Amino acid sequence: MLLIGRGVAWRDLREQILVGVALLMGVAGVILGATSHKNAGRAIFFTVSTASMFTVGLRQYVVRRRLLRAGLLVHPWPIRLGDTVEMRFHATMRGGAPVTSIAAKFECAEEVTIGSGRDQQKKSATLYAVDLPDAKQWSVTVPAELPPSMKLPANAIRWRVRAMLTTERAEVPAELEVLVMPEVAS
Repeated sequence: MLLIGRGVAWRDLREQILVGVALLMGVAGVILGATSHKNAGRAIFFTVSTASMFTVGLRQYVVRRRLLRAGLLVHPWPIRLGDTVEMRFHATMRGGAPVTSIAAKFECAEEVTIGSGRDQQKKSATLYAVDLPDAKQWSVTVPAELPPSMKLPANAIRWRVRAMLTTERAEVPAELEVLVMPEVAS
């Protein structure tokens, strides 16, 4: 099975646009709030904090945009608990930049949503993680005692390969989710 991942998606750009609009609102608040010292201080604080969020988000967007496509060839498919899995990783960078090294992990993470509305909290914990060698091909055994992949409205178990690709200009993250079935390999 070949899994394909992309560097950035529409939601990444949408988040940047929303933060940019908030930044413009803050600048307008500073300009309009300059007549009142009480409101001007709040507007300046809001503008500075929003500008820093925009700068950090834009920097992450530009870095993640360097990854054009990532692929993971997985055998056997579907993956079962206890299986030994062969994985081959491939990444294509914009502009054809070469990847000089790969720091990757195969991991299982649990994500839980607690509460609702304003009291909603999202928590996550890594249940299992193994470092993969700096290569493009890996052999990994999925522990039989861990839970399989699942997704419910308030809970998810995700098996994934997370990689940090080093190029001559930056470190670029890549993440590909794999499906682990709830049956144990014999």
